[in-house]
Amino acid sequence: MTDPQAFADQRGYRPFDADNHYYEALDCVTRHLDPRHAARVFQWAQIDGRTYPVLGGEVFRGVKNATFDPVAPPGVLADYFRGNPHGDDPLELLRRHEPIRAEYRDRDARLAVMDTQGIERCWMFPTMG
Repeated sequence: MTDPQAFADQRGYRPFDADNHYYEALDCVTRHLDPRHAARVFQWAQIDGRTYPVLGGEVFRGVKNATFDPVAPPGVLADYFRGNPHGDDPLELLRRHEPIRAEYRDRDARLAVMDTQGIERCWMFPTMG
């Protein structure tokens, strides 16, 4: 969408994004835990230069980059899902990274981006669950 205001003027409404995602803040679990039990429930660990969540004393390695910083930029797989006209390897595309953007975790930053995109409202879905 190149001109959000033109879209709204033509149709009489701004779009609703029903598939918006965010990356959880690093303290999304720990800030809600009773400090007396936090170490038994959830913590972060540095192992071989990577940050992993530790759940109930077990290192969770299911997500290679659990902090999502850096992260693949938005739209990196767009051409791939449109038939892959360039024959790109999707894993190579996902190796492209940029620092995590504020709007991926910060509510006010996200609302500002939605305003510039002309999005009225959205449903937000977590990345980790």
